[in-house]
Amino acid sequence: MKNFIVYNSIGEILRTGICPDEMVDIQAQTGESVMEGIANDVTQYILDGIVIDKSAMSLSTDKIIITANGVDASITTGLPNPSDIYVNNMKQGTITDGVLEFTADTPGTYKIKIMSFPYFDYEFEVIAI
Repeated sequence: MKNFIVYNSIGEILRTGICPDEMVDIQAQTGESVMEGIANDVTQYILDGIVIDKSAMSLSTDKIIITANGVDASITTGLPNPSDIYVNNMKQGTITDGVLEFTADTPGTYKIKIMSFPYFDYEFEVIAI
């Protein structure tokens, strides 16, 4: 029996498992690659056939409390390019210039999630009052 890792063209681990030695090669579907080994899809990815640990994004947010007037903004800088932005679990778009400027018209707590492979997701809250 052998452990296997199935991953896509950017190195994102899609699934892992164990199978008979002769069945490792058939674990990958069209557009996927497979290799022997053990990996964690949450904390690792594949680069040039090597299991690599993901790293944290180095971001900076100027403030997490804003006025709910649609003008006052929480500005987060240092985003990798591209970064997908989610607000309260709904995708809002993709940032390609490294800066997220968040405003709100309605008071409330907004859960912001920034996703950019191969980094760990970055989550924080902005409170609009």
